Amino acid sequence: STELDPSQWRTVFQNLYQKQIKNIIFVPTELAGTGEMIKETMIHVLRRIKGRRDTFCGWLYTENEYFRFWKGRYRVKQRIRHGKMVVYVLQLKGAGGFGALTRRLYRSGRAMPRPRNVLIPSIMIGIRLGYKEIYLTGADHSWTRTLDVDEQNRVVTVQPHFYKDDEAESRRVASVYRDIHMHDILLSFHIAFKSYFDIERFARGEGVRVINSTPGSFIDAFERGGLPS
Repeated sequence: STELDPSQWRTVFQNLYQKQIKNIIFVPTELAGTGEMIKETMIHVLRRIKGRRDTFCGWLYTENEYFRFWKGRYRVKQRIRHGKMVVYVLQLKGAGGFGALTRRLYRSGRAMPRPRNVLIPSIMIGIRLGYKEIYLTGADHSWTRTLDVDEQNRVVTVQPHFYKDDEAESRRVASVYRDIHMHDILLSFHIAFKSYFDIERFARGEGVRVINSTPGSFIDAFERGGLPS
């Protein structure tokens, strides 16, 4: 931890945050106290007065300086001291609970989890309308079963519908997916499935049950159950 300057440390935690790494165990190489910082400063000043050069051996940080590196992104879940060594267990902010601002925005209808498809806003509308139980049917989301890649590296997807697709629909799908690659499609799937977990967490806090009544559904965020009789 002494080899990176403050800017580099902030970049490290920013990258971890952007990748949504939820838990981090951070063990500083050396943790400086106020006395040590004053001592090092005095030694540096005296050496400069005497015309001597310093040899840079690494950065020295206090605990508060480390806290500033991950401020706003991570919280210290646990602090363990063993002799002179300190271990910090960091947790992504918001990972252990639902942000108050996010909840207010969802309640007001000014925001919602990223709407990858019509089901996401539909559930959110149902929650805002005051329904205490919301049942999902026809939400298979088994898109990964329909994916393939041909010998020209074109992603091919055949979405089964309850109606018969004609030649025009096949041409439309081929045109839409012409410049779409596998990583683009999987990222889109990721957004949808993650949004359902955001909805489930919000719904639970509002006292709402979202029940997945679709046999074989790939959605793994909501409790499973049949339709009420």
